[in-house]
Parts: sequence; structure tokens; C-alpha cells
Amino acid sequence: MKKNIVYILTALVVAMLVLSSCVSPKENQPPTVSLELSADSVAVGETVTATVKASDPENGPLTGTINWDDGTTEP
Repeated sequence: MKKNIVYILTALVVAMLVLSSCVSPKENQPPTVSLELSADSVAVGETVTATVKASDPENGPLTGTINWDDGTTEP
């Protein structure tokens, strides 16, 4: 009888360990990105400041590139 209880408890512990490792990982959430400009419009020769902010919900590393639409880019 005592041997059966040990087998049952062992089986329960093994089952709990197996089932606890079956938890699905959370789905990766997309980063959020915002662009703020110091002016809505500028004349030729004037300066405008662009501020880009980005964050990742999982605090993962972020990289990005700015495409100036003239064939040049910046990291």
C-alpha cells in the first residue's frame, strides 16, 4: 500500500512538472514609434527638428533607419 502511494505521488509530481512546462509564451507585441516635428511647414533654408521616439513592450533592442527619400539614409 505504501509503495502504491509513493508511485502515485511520483506520477503526480512528474505530471505537474510536464504540464507546467507547457505554458505558451506570450505573443511578441510590436514596438511603438512616434515622430514629432518642431514645425508643420518650413520654407527653403529654414531648419526643422525631427524627434523620433520608439519603445518595445518587451524591452527588446530596437534599431531603425531614416530614409530621407533622396537616396540617402541614416541609422
